[in-house]
Amino acid sequence: MAPKRKLYDAADVKVFIGILIYVGVHTSPRIDLYWLQDPYQGPIHTPRLCFEQIKRFLHISRPTSAGNHQPGDKRWWYKLESLASTFERAARQYYQPGSNISIDATMIRCFGRTKHRVKMPNKPIKQGSKIIALADRGYIWTFTWSSRLWGIVDLFRWPNMSPTGSMVLETIHLRGKNLPLCILLSLQ
Repeated sequence: MAPKRKLYDAADVKVFIGILIYVGVHTSPRIDLYWLQDPYQGPIHTPRLCFEQIKRFLHISRPTSAGNHQPGDKRWWYKLESLASTFERAARQYYQPGSNISIDATMIRCFGRTKHRVKMPNKPIKQGSKIIALADRGYIWTFTWSSRLWGIVDLFRWPNMSPTGSMVLETIHLRGKNLPLCILLSLQ
């Protein structure tokens, strides 16, 4: 007889996201090692099977916007837009970056299949979704999506600037308007 399948609710998904954050901070060579009974590490408060099922079956989308976008649309992240916008608003609300910020290409682990996934072997996360992040001491304050197929989609090309220089200026121009910044660009 098959075990009874549990329906997961919002609290289970919040715990799942918390585990993903924990796994990102406290790295281990294998995912199953987090469920060992280590007195120094502490327990993870959800069964491993529950975590694996949510990871396998979680699908994020906005049903009202699903018909508005086509497969060839350059806003390929439209299914994540609501979640990403909520994250970005919270990041801006709860943290004010200092004057020493960085703008860098950052990888977000991606479990699904997409042709926009990027491979960057020199990053801690080797494969996933690429974002251009404005960060302060490891805290992502705002970001712009990037694609393997189309690059940085909403990039304005500044005159006499390389794509990287344009990306830095555009990120500061659009996202960091109210920040006291001193910008130094190395034009090589």
